[in-house]
Amino acid sequence: MKTTLTIAKRELKAYFATPIAYVFLITFLGVVHWLFLRNFFLIGQNNLRPFFSFMPWIYLFFVPAIAMGKWAEERKQGTIELLFTMPLKAVDVLIGKFLAGLGLIAIALFFTFPLLVTIIWLGDVDAGPIIGGYLGLLFMGGAYLSIGLWVSSLTDNQIIAFILGVVACFGLLIIGESFATMDLPTSLTSFLQYLGLATHFDSIGRGVIDSKDILYYLSVIGIFLFFNLKSLEGSSRWTLILTAIIGLFTFNLLAANHFVRLDLTQNKIYTLAPATKNILKTLDDLVTIRLYFTKDLPPALMGLKRDVEDILSEFKTYSEGRIKIEFLDPQENPVKEQQIQMMGIPPIEVNVIAKDKQELAKIYLGLTVNFSGKQEVLPVVQNISNLEYRLADAIVKVTNPKKPVVGWWGPTPPIAGPETPESVAGESYQMALEKLRSRYDIRTISDTNLKQLDPQEMPTLLFIVPNQLTDAQKTAFTQYAEKGGKTILLVEKVSVGLNAGLRPTPQEIPLQDFLKTYGIEIGQELVVDRSNAMATFVGGMVNYHLPYPYWILIRSENFNKEQPFVAELNSLILPWSSPILLSEKAPEGVTITELFKTTQYGVKSSVDPGTPLLPDISNNVISEGTPGHHTLGIFVTKKNAESPETQMIVISNANFLKNIFLQQFPENEVFMENAVDFFATGSQLIGIRSKGILNQPIAILSDGARTTIKIIDIFISPILIIGIGIGMIFWRRTRARLLQAAYAKKT
Repeated sequence: MKTTLTIAKRELKAYFATPIAYVFLITFLGVVHWLFLRNFFLIGQNNLRPFFSFMPWIYLFFVPAIAMGKWAEERKQGTIELLFTMPLKAVDVLIGKFLAGLGLIAIALFFTFPLLVTIIWLGDVDAGPIIGGYLGLLFMGGAYLSIGLWVSSLTDNQIIAFILGVVACFGLLIIGESFATMDLPTSLTSFLQYLGLATHFDSIGRGVIDSKDILYYLSVIGIFLFFNLKSLEGSSRWTLILTAIIGLFTFNLLAANHFVRLDLTQNKIYTLAPATKNILKTLDDLVTIRLYFTKDLPPALMGLKRDVEDILSEFKTYSEGRIKIEFLDPQENPVKEQQIQMMGIPPIEVNVIAKDKQELAKIYLGLTVNFSGKQEVLPVVQNISNLEYRLADAIVKVTNPKKPVVGWWGPTPPIAGPETPESVAGESYQMALEKLRSRYDIRTISDTNLKQLDPQEMPTLLFIVPNQLTDAQKTAFTQYAEKGGKTILLVEKVSVGLNAGLRPTPQEIPLQDFLKTYGIEIGQELVVDRSNAMATFVGGMVNYHLPYPYWILIRSENFNKEQPFVAELNSLILPWSSPILLSEKAPEGVTITELFKTTQYGVKSSVDPGTPLLPDISNNVISEGTPGHHTLGIFVTKKNAESPETQMIVISNANFLKNIFLQQFPENEVFMENAVDFFATGSQLIGIRSKGILNQPIAILSDGARTTIKIIDIFISPILIIGIGIGMIFWRRTRARLLQAAYAKKT
């Protein structure tokens, strides 16, 4: 081992004894930093995911360049024979060269630290995917390097070694990708996907350290280093191939059947939540989950199937035998296929390329959860981001004998059909209402059934307050609240219709007097914020996607972390909101807690009914107004003398639940369900639902600050490396002069 480390140290020093290492590092860092930063602020997400996505392709050219001369140059100069006449073992020399190359890769990755410092400075960061990404890059660099060293041992020409190294690494990188396996049988596709470097890198890059992936990379590195050793010793190539197949198969068979997984993500996204585990452990009878997936899926969907099976396996494990998993292919039997479609699992048509032509394939990606004759259907499983929640929710539904009752007082939209104008469908609350109906017994409130507003029969009410209410309606709601009803109150002081050219219409709030008794008032202005979402505007024949300050983006740090139904949220989009104004001292018995607010850059904007709320107007308001935090959501409680405590969630916005916004911003739906759950069933599913929605917006910066960050990040590492190189030159010259002086004294 000591000999190996000595050789590794000598080889690493050799890199820096010439300009090779410095040129490599400066070029590498300049390229990767520029590629990452060119769209970083446009994307607006505070993570390194784009960096990790293109790094395997950057490696394709840089890592073989490190390895190409390791053996080829030795052969060309005839020093390889001299090397092995020394009292050194070939394996020590080989591992020493490998460790030196891996050390150079590690140094290159270390000098990407400006990117890491930048995202830490710009906002909240999930450390799990970053740790996993860098670990994956180190393993992938080792795999590429072992391949490059083996190829270098086969020739005395560095250019040939480089080209063959690139080709070999490229082949192993794409071997499991869908475009490379589209014409192959499904069984072979699964095997090749497991052999592909990219599959395992993507897995580690999520922030999940899986022993299967670690053993895979170690096996690839070990096999190609073994190839290299046998090539240096002149062993038969057929022996090498047979040894490689047996070794690779053995390692990965072991890894696939005996694995340990560590989830490093902040919210433990890929680990079952404690609430899910509790639901599974409290099952009192057998729940059957039937997976209706087409057996021969297109290669692009094989990874989805594998991930779904992993999650179902975890559900089965934590249920302690009370979950049964069944796998069925709907297309094996035409009669069963019709039955499955009648259950609500539709066939999906996907484009596939087979035999050099594009075709439509019919597949199924559904599942059902069954318990004591009750069934919940998940028609399509498109991804696993919220599958844990959907499964847990379905289990709760089928195992609970009765749905909680929730009142809906607001627009009751007709079912939108294919002929419904898009503008009309977008203004509807149909999606929100359908989502609530899937989980609750929804009772619609109208003039004819105000008597249903009884907290004993309907403990929870979602009330989208219209601009007019009759006295009877006001009285009914006031009595409902004072008797201990739990209300989610959505109120708007300014109405902005998408179909009215974005022209605002001030309106009275019929419950304003009621709210004042709680020390609450809704401001007459709209609020704009530099933290906002993108909106699409049409100009002639062109669509423009622009930041729109009237669509306020509530950031993670501006949620109240002590309130369970908002604590885990990363974002919420509130289009056209007014400020909630609170009295300096709350009335007796009333407690008001802020749920969320704007950033410190929020500004009040006065309303002109005749002026459309276009982006340029809002930008002028931000630049000219007085910035500050503005409250947009509150939680109110009031102690009552003879009835249960009144509880209300008041939000100065109702637009966020309209179809057009639920389609664009899934986090809005999560907030709605969390709020209703909090009142209707408790916080059982809240943590599960929230953890799958990831939004990590970067801090708000001026254009000048963004440009400065780009310049610093692109140039700081190359400048440091140049400085180190100059320092090394002066150190060597000084050391040489001292040695010459010492030698002159002795002579």
